Amino acid sequence: MSFDLVAAEGEVLVFVEVTAHGDVPTPAFMPVGTKGTVKGLDPERLRELGTTILLGNTYHLHFRPGEELVDAARRELAEETGIDAAPTWLGRFLHEDAVERSFLGCFEIVWAGPIALQEAEIAWGAFLPPAEVGSLLRTESFCPDTLAVFDAVRGGLAAT
Repeated sequence: MSFDLVAAEGEVLVFVEVTAHGDVPTPAFMPVGTKGTVKGLDPERLRELGTTILLGNTYHLHFRPGEELVDAARRELAEETGIDAAPTWLGRFLHEDAVERSFLGCFEIVWAGPIALQEAEIAWGAFLPPAEVGSLLRTESFCPDTLAVFDAVRGGLAAT
């Protein structure tokens, strides 16, 4: 991905974001699709409106129809890391901040074998002691809910 500057006036920039999937001129109208679709608009209408980029919020789709949460966690873990281990349920967790509210399932996995990360999904992975994880979460850029879940689990999250 790269950015081609088209115009600038003061702090205002107009550019084209060049991606492997096409160019996106800015400013851009970016509809948001939940569960993989933009509700109420078909693809033809989106094109008519000049849509060149779409935010497809598909986090809901990690479950397959009829799949239990623990089964989804095990499948995702195997697909993304090569780890095939039974997750232990630690509890349900609510994370809420100024931007979002998330209900998360919290699991523990015990694994001593190798990991095989899927690079399209995970940029880096390692086995770390809890103190080092806590330090990383406070000094590196992570999703806010990751830090909140870590603190809750370290503080004794009650299984629900």
